[in-house]
Amino acid sequence: MKTMIDWTTSKWSRKHLDLMLRSYDDLKFFTLLSGSVRSGKTVTQIAKAAAELIPQRADKGKILISGKSKETIYNNVLLDLMELYGGKKHCDYNSTDGRLIVDKAVLGSKNDAYIRVAGANKKGNEGAIWGDTFSLWLADELTLHTRAFVNLAITRLSVENSKIFATTNPADILHFIYTDWIANKAKQDVFEYLFFELTDNLNLPKEYIEHVKASFSGVYYDRMIKGLWVIAEGLVYPEFNKDTHIITPEEFRQNIADGLYKEFIGGVDWGYSAEMAAGVWGVTRNNDFHLASEFYYKGKLTADIINWFKAQQKDLGVDLNYIFCDSAEPDRIEEMQLAKLNAYASEKEIAAGCNTVRTCFRKDKIRIGTNCPNTQNELLTLRYPQEDEPGFGSETVFIGKDHAADGVLRYPIHTYKKEILGLRY
Repeated sequence: MKTMIDWTTSKWSRKHLDLMLRSYDDLKFFTLLSGSVRSGKTVTQIAKAAAELIPQRADKGKILISGKSKETIYNNVLLDLMELYGGKKHCDYNSTDGRLIVDKAVLGSKNDAYIRVAGANKKGNEGAIWGDTFSLWLADELTLHTRAFVNLAITRLSVENSKIFATTNPADILHFIYTDWIANKAKQDVFEYLFFELTDNLNLPKEYIEHVKASFSGVYYDRMIKGLWVIAEGLVYPEFNKDTHIITPEEFRQNIADGLYKEFIGGVDWGYSAEMAAGVWGVTRNNDFHLASEFYYKGKLTADIINWFKAQQKDLGVDLNYIFCDSAEPDRIEEMQLAKLNAYASEKEIAAGCNTVRTCFRKDKIRIGTNCPNTQNELLTLRYPQEDEPGFGSETVFIGKDHAADGVLRYPIHTYKKEILGLRY
């Protein structure tokens, strides 16, 4: 059996050894190994699993090993894991069923280890583990798992003292693994994030390290070499600065009291199965745009957005001068008009509209409410396709959610500037 790791000559850094020598009971419920590529995350996971985790949990119940697909799990994890256990002599792997049996004789346990192997990067993959109960979960490339799989797998860890031991490369700062676990202080008692750098892998020649570093640039260098969780390249609105292009509700209220706004406008992108997104803006006498509030929900009807806009008008004490709506559904615009809202079809020029919004950010003429997280999130993540993705080179194809980018930003700002101001800056 050909493996990727020469276990007879492998060298271990102090950081890896410290983790290897920690007992199972000293690990928190969820341990995540992350950082740069080739930093020894996977080899440490395999060695730790083979030496301690699997032997200790074999008698407690089934074990789950998950990854992007069963094929990647086999190549990344199982080949070397089975080699450590003596190969086919002690391991029986059935790729069709997604099952690995490890002989109790090599584990030193009372029972064979029954390991469920499951791909986790496609919708519906979680069906492979429905009804199962696990005593240990080993996850490879965790950021490639769907949220549904991760959430279900956690609920299946009902055996006493069950734990997660996972590896991953970083993704963007809005990935659910980052927001739900890494950046979530409420989880710090049950979650441990272990960071590894390229230089922590003592088995890599210096010239190889330099070659790998030279292979990446920009955001991919930050992710793959520095091991940072950062936003993607090719953002539609790179001019947006989350630290400076913001306004608090208190500041907006004070601006109203000071008479700063000459008009109030809104925008809406229709939705039902996808998010319906809407926003309310104050337009200053200098034609700056300040976002006061956002609406961002699935499963809502036209009546819901009508009620929301009316509540916003009541809160402001004035009617919105214009509400620029997605022109694709004129019947819904008419319904808003019948409800006495100043609703109009928006301009839907995609490239020109994006350019209008970018220019406003560049000229420091937009402020996004701190109480509008969905609009901020889309500004930070909406991007153009990369070279290896469909739509590369197009100015009208986007990757990521764009509901707020359309209904809250592009429709009202571009239409107002084009039809009301004549694109005067």
